[in-house]
Amino acid sequence: MIHLSISDSHLLCLQWSENNGNPILLSVSNKALPKTLNLVEQSENEIISVINAGLHLVREDISFEGQQVYVTIPDFFTNSVFVSSDEDMTENDTWDFALWSIKQRWPSDSKVENFGRSFGENSNNLYAISISTTFTEPIKMAIQELGGEPIWMGTESSVFYGLNPTQGCTVFFINKTGYNYYQFSQSSFQSGIA
Repeated sequence: MIHLSISDSHLLCLQWSENNGNPILLSVSNKALPKTLNLVEQSENEIISVINAGLHLVREDISFEGQQVYVTIPDFFTNSVFVSSDEDMTENDTWDFALWSIKQRWPSDSKVENFGRSFGENSNNLYAISISTTFTEPIKMAIQELGGEPIWMGTESSVFYGLNPTQGCTVFFINKTGYNYYQFSQSSFQSGIA
């Protein structure tokens, strides 16, 4: 299995296998992209070109052939909302409300993929993200061209949640001008910038 973490300027790639249910790290590759990914100014062809160039550098260290590739991207490449539903709302109503909220905050004619996460049976909270297919489709195509199978795409914060999903966690992530803050529990998600 491979974990590919995409930032605006680098690709970090980890390859691992399992031995008796325990993960074993096999390879690590960290490569700079030839250009910074800036979704506003670049077309799908430019994104494909930049991602492909980075992946070909990674491929010198790690083969994607026949591998499942888990992809994460920075949260700032997505639009997200955290919504709470009323008691009389169904799960579908809550999902529709989350998507409506995203469209109201970030109106766009671009085609998007939407993902969501609810927080257990006793919670009325839903976290939803929207990602432009101008970004996701080129990544999928580039991985497939290298013989890999992209089976999951998510954000950095969703990976942080995986650190301790039963109890939750809090992560402070250093950026150039301060900190990004992510707090997960079994019933909610909070994020912010300091």
